[in-house]
Order: sequence, then structure tokens, then C-alpha cells
Amino acid sequence: LLAMFISLITGIIFGEAFIVLKQNFKQRAYLNRGLSFGIFLFILIGVPSFLSIALLFAVPLGLQLSWLTQSLVVSLSGGIAFARLL
Repeated sequence: LLAMFISLITGIIFGEAFIVLKQNFKQRAYLNRGLSFGIFLFILIGVPSFLSIALLFAVPLGLQLSWLTQSLVVSLSGGIAFARLL
């Protein structure tokens, strides 16, 4: 239950961030805007979390790269969804 609540709060924060930053993504097509926002999210969240996991936990590199790839896919698809909805 707590994980679902945290996911909801995170989604609301990302949606509000897209609304605030929407004017910085000038592309006309929602797909391009969404991909730009997704890459922005990935660089802002995915890469630092990858680096911190590498420093804090003894996790195999293959698993870390899998998580990094998953983070990229989630960031891009979330960015496209936000651009389409908002």
C-alpha cells in the first residue's frame, strides 16, 4: 500500500514538473516533447540513482545496467504519456 502511495505522489510530482517545464520543450509534436522530457527525467533521476547504487551496494554490473535500461524505458514512456495527456 505504501509503495502505491509513493508511486502516486511521484507521478503527481512528474506531472507538475512537466506542466512547469512544458514551455522549455518547444517541439510541436507531443512525441518529440515527450521524448525530450523523458530524456530530461532520465538524466535527472536515472543516471544519479545508477551511480549511487554502484557506490552503495554490492550489486552485479549486469543487474545495474538492466536497471539503468529499465529506467530509460520508463522515463521515455512516462515522458510521452505526460506529453500526450497534458
